[in-house]
Amino acid sequence: MKYPLFLLLAGFFLPAGAQVPQKDKAVFKKYLDGFYENVILKDTAQNKDSSENKKEKKYFKVDFAGQTFPNDKKLYTEIWHQNPVCQGNSGTCWCYATTSFMESEAKRISGTEVKLSEMFTVYWEYVDRAEEFVKTCGNTTFSEGSEAAAIPRIWNKYGIVPETVYKGKPKARNFNSHRKMVAEMSVFLDKIKETCQWNEEFVKKEIRAILDSEMGSPPEKFTFNNKEYSPQTFLSDYLKLR
Repeated sequence: MKYPLFLLLAGFFLPAGAQVPQKDKAVFKKYLDGFYENVILKDTAQNKDSSENKKEKKYFKVDFAGQTFPNDKKLYTEIWHQNPVCQGNSGTCWCYATTSFMESEAKRISGTEVKLSEMFTVYWEYVDRAEEFVKTCGNTTFSEGSEAAAIPRIWNKYGIVPETVYKGKPKARNFNSHRKMVAEMSVFLDKIKETCQWNEEFVKKEIRAILDSEMGSPPEKFTFNNKEYSPQTFLSDYLKLR
């Protein structure tokens, strides 16, 4: 009885070993400068010598040759949303993504279609992070980046404004660039930690001065559609998100 079983197993495994190896499904590609290097960095004057002393870089790319995927939008239920916006050279993807969701929620709840200011939220997130840095005696991370949960926390405290009211970047610049600004704030906070100057009001004042020099001061009152709002009343009365 053991010989028929051996022949059965041999017949099962031999064809598998004779199969032709599949082609690679991923490849290394030479990295070429794209929108980030040619547009965003040049807008912020950070890529002046990009062509000099540049090392060749490669990236690992999935090979989709021969693959097909659903690409007809009619196959799905589409929810209203604003067009995608470039975050520039800033670690603020968390805010752009969640703000887009909240814009869609405002449309669903109140029927309003308005582009909201991501940078208004980012400004106050930096301020609140600096405040927590003081309260925890330097044990709060201060850097670019946050998470979706920061949106309701910031909005409930400070409100929100339209993008036309607060762009949060210099007029001469097309994109955000927070690297130098965050570095300056980080150096300041490191000095605060080094000298143990845990004066909350002083720290917030200095952090806001740095933010204002790059992003501008966010408004306390503004007019939208011929009506005056504060950021808080705009959130509750116009967007009806509170």
